[in-house]
Amino acid sequence: MKYLSLLAVCLLCCCKTDADSRDGAPVSEATVHVTPGIRALPAAQLQRMRDSVTYIDYVFYEQAFSMSMNEVAGIDYAMAGIAEQAPVITARCPAIGRVFYKIGGRTIEEADIHFEAGCAYLAFVGPDKRPTYANAFTEQGMGFFNGQFKQLVPNFEIIE
Repeated sequence: MKYLSLLAVCLLCCCKTDADSRDGAPVSEATVHVTPGIRALPAAQLQRMRDSVTYIDYVFYEQAFSMSMNEVAGIDYAMAGIAEQAPVITARCPAIGRVFYKIGGRTIEEADIHFEAGCAYLAFVGPDKRPTYANAFTEQGMGFFNGQFKQLVPNFEIIE
């Protein structure tokens, strides 16, 4: 709980009020639906991300804030929120934003953020911006997003 509070304070200090694009690449609000049965990001690839990512940007399409992380503790916490399993996709839900995982300023992975009741996962996109893998959130990942939205979005209801 101590780390979660520290992370929340760090994120609030780093929040930005513009939902701009990153690396000069436009962030599309167009929803590309993920096919049920999509595979999870390979475990070795996820582990490389956990070991190497130095910066994370979260850009939300319909919110007046974005979040960035560059502290090891926050990055480790956020990366632990990605489950190694693919999500059970039972509904078509739009992405609420995109997350950019970076090493030394270079984006190495991008994922659409899906976060609503019955539909909470990351859809990793390839160079063509289409979903290639999808990973569920761990309990920690659900807590992270619920905590951030509860603090920053009026009338937000916790997602189970």
